[in-house]
Amino acid sequence: DDIRQSEGFKNVSLGNVLSASAPTEKITFLSEEDSELFRAFRAKSFEVQVAIHELLGHGSGKLLREEAEGRLNFSINEVVHPLTGG
Repeated sequence: DDIRQSEGFKNVSLGNVLSASAPTEKITFLSEEDSELFRAFRAKSFEVQVAIHELLGHGSGKLLREEAEGRLNFSINEVVHPLTGG
């Protein structure tokens, strides 16, 4: 866990988990129409879910943080706001 504390999140992909499921698997809790949508977007939505989990779940507050004694683990003058670019 030390690497997560000092470096933040890790980069992972669990695409092999999806490919392990049977392509003809019956999805019992969805209508046929919804099953088609589910199959069409299953892999892409899973990748987004994993990315959000890693970035927000493991990364938030760990890459840029202020230590207890007030020392920052980054240069405040080099930080770029992700939405404004400023």
